[in-house]
Order: sequence, then structure tokens, then C-alpha cells
Amino acid sequence: MESQPRYFKDAGFNVVKIPILSGSIKSMMANVPTVSDLYQSMIASSPTELAQSIAAIATATQSGAALVHCTAGKDRTGVVIALTQALLGVSDDDIVANYVQTQANLQGAWLAKMEANMKDMMAKVPDSGSIDMAAVAALATGSPADAIQDAFATIRKEHGTVEAFVLSNGLTQEEIDSLKDTLLVK
Repeated sequence: MESQPRYFKDAGFNVVKIPILSGSIKSMMANVPTVSDLYQSMIASSPTELAQSIAAIATATQSGAALVHCTAGKDRTGVVIALTQALLGVSDDDIVANYVQTQANLQGAWLAKMEANMKDMMAKVPDSGSIDMAAVAALATGSPADAIQDAFATIRKEHGTVEAFVLSNGLTQEEIDSLKDTLLVK
């Protein structure tokens, strides 16, 4: 599995790369976080990047569609899409129900390939023998409801609303309005 896929490089698509949670896998694996802890870290360390990702969706959907992805399509992608859905007025219950379905989609062949890739990656990390691979697998494939619920709770505690969070981190009201105009059925 290529860590930097180039499927769309020459396909005429506008590819926007926004690094959310960039950092050392080694440092993360030294103390494997829960999915909820990972999302708390994302909110704390990458709020501008989260807002930029939503802005990119707003721009892309004005003239077509947007594809949002990351390695598993549940963490960085899951948080960006959950925030976007919240801005569009989707209920927390519906956002959480959609998000938790992801775990079932990350089973079978995908999971087997990801586990092999994680083992290969960990073999290259010095002192990786003490890493709890079960915790790594849970982090890689888990999409528990509390992860998104806790993320929303933190955002609302610190900012009042998801909209205030993204606005304070660079998203504009015009971009939010564009999302609504483009993505909501009237």
C-alpha cells in the first residue's frame, strides 16, 4: 500500500492535501491513544487544518463534487465530514449513526492488509516490540460512537458551537453559506 497514492495525479482533478495530525508514528505508537483521544488531539493540534478541509469541500462542491480521504477514511476524514454535516444541520444522532457504520466497513480483506502493513511499519520502528498491536488495530479500525460524541462535546464546551469552532479557525461565513447552498436540497 502506497502511503502517498497518486491515482488522481494526472486525471484532471484538483487535489488538495491538508495534513491533519502530521507527526511521528513512532511517538504515537509509544503510547497508543484511543480513537477518542486521537480526535481530542486532532481538535487541539489541527483546528486550522480542519477548517481548511471544510473550506476545500465548499470550494470543490461549487463546481462539482469532493472526495475526502485519508488512510482508513474514518479519523481525519470522519472528523472533517462530521463537522461538515454538523454545519449543514445534520443531527448528532444521525452523524454518529453514520460514523459508527465505518467499523463494519473496515473488516475482512481491508483489515488483513492494514494489519500486515502496520506490522511491516512497526518492524522499522526501533524498540517497537513493546507496542500493543491490539491497541494499534483498535485505533486503526475502531469507530466508536464516543469518539465523535466526545469531539463534539469538546468543541461545544470550548467554542459553543461547531460553527463558532470552524469560524474561529479560518472558515468564513461565506464558505459555510456556500456549503449550505450547494449541498442542501431546497
